Amino acid sequence: RKIDDMYGLGQTINIGFVLRDPNWHGGINYLRSLTSALNLVKSKNINQILFVPSQSNMSNLRNFEIKIIKSKLFNDSLINKIILKLTFFIFKKNIILELYFKYHGINILSHTNYTKLLDIKLIGWIGDFQYLHLKNFFGKISIKRNIALHTDLAKFADQVIVSCNYSLVDFNNYHYVYKNKVNVLKFVPTVIKPSNLLSLKELKKRFHINEDFYFIPNQFWKHKNHLCLLKAIKYLNSNHIHPNFVFTGKMDDHRNNEYVQKIKKKIDNLSSKKVKYLGEISYLEVCSLMFRCKAVINPSFFEGWSTSVEEAKIYNKICILSKIPTHIEQKPNRSIYFNPSNPIELAKAILKTEKMNIRLIKFNNKNYITKRKKFGFEYLNIIKKII
Repeated sequence: RKIDDMYGLGQTINIGFVLRDPNWHGGINYLRSLTSALNLVKSKNINQILFVPSQSNMSNLRNFEIKIIKSKLFNDSLINKIILKLTFFIFKKNIILELYFKYHGINILSHTNYTKLLDIKLIGWIGDFQYLHLKNFFGKISIKRNIALHTDLAKFADQVIVSCNYSLVDFNNYHYVYKNKVNVLKFVPTVIKPSNLLSLKELKKRFHINEDFYFIPNQFWKHKNHLCLLKAIKYLNSNHIHPNFVFTGKMDDHRNNEYVQKIKKKIDNLSSKKVKYLGEISYLEVCSLMFRCKAVINPSFFEGWSTSVEEAKIYNKICILSKIPTHIEQKPNRSIYFNPSNPIELAKAILKTEKMNIRLIKFNNKNYITKRKKFGFEYLNIIKKII
């Protein structure tokens, strides 16, 4: 009750989230962490509801602590697209969505790409502006679509969230007239406590991996720059140095399929007891590998706010990171930076950690909870601006 009085929450506020792709692990982890952090604030007057497509695999969503509603309205179907476009053309607003959300009592739709829901408050979310910095990774149509979407969000949303100060600069450069709407909300992930993780013995049994391995948990988008790491591994091997590497994540990039095939071939050529690709695995397994690894590697050309780096920070892991603005802003306590266009520099960074005495640092649960609560309160401050 004290929190509600402090933030002026005199009446019930129903906040809605829409997860259009229930197989998007990054989106699932983000929303689960955000909604969990808001629950830690312990407001009695805030309800959270997650809307997902009717065919969603609920096992992917089982760790959410909020109400989940399945609906055909969010299915990625041609008939849905036709109906929504037709009704928008007639009514000049998303009337079907607006009526649906009103039926469920939604006051605020958060982290949304929807615009022109005239009677519902909107908090837009722009994950990053990668398409402005790495244009060669995007087609012209994709770039135009992103520009149009982000311009609409800046114009029609009541507030807009970006993930870091680097994205704030981009927003203000391209949408300066709406600069009073934008907020930086730095993501704090929900991880699994070490006491509940898989042992090294169990990981070795499941995945046939060696001890002292480097962990690369990125999806295989082209901007994630796995090619740099694979060249670094080849360089190390040519000098008779054979560290252990474990890759996870979906090997797919619909924008650059040829690149993915190239990466797959190179990993296959390297595959041995020293280089393992595990594919998509459970979050328990991801957290367990991260906690037990020697160091986490992220060679990315671009990040909005790297989830894997934030997870590694919570576990106090050494991070070998590309020297890009976001990674520098995330500033892990134990980090080594390298030029993402220089595989030999990455190889030397790996060699530095080979000579280091790697030890597990005790998990600070109190500090972890404090960070998550801070994340929840910062989000609550954004909500306060529009109620």
